[in-house]
Amino acid sequence: MSLRIIKFAGIMFMFITSIMFYIHMYTAFSNPDFSVHVYFNHFGEGMFELLFFSMVFPLILFAFSYEYAMVWRTKK
Repeated sequence: MSLRIIKFAGIMFMFITSIMFYIHMYTAFSNPDFSVHVYFNHFGEGMFELLFFSMVFPLILFAFSYEYAMVWRTKK
């Protein structure tokens, strides 16, 4: 049961990270010069986001590798 929760959390964080990336991409696409200026820690949230995504990245990698191993096992 705990592996399912970890796998689900890793997949959800992967979606969140992807959505945040696409928000930046669409913002850059909507500007005439196709650029986005990012102000790190503008509202005091920068360090929290950096720590959070640094802690979540191993969880994303684990969820991806676990899912890959499960697909590989079911193929055999």
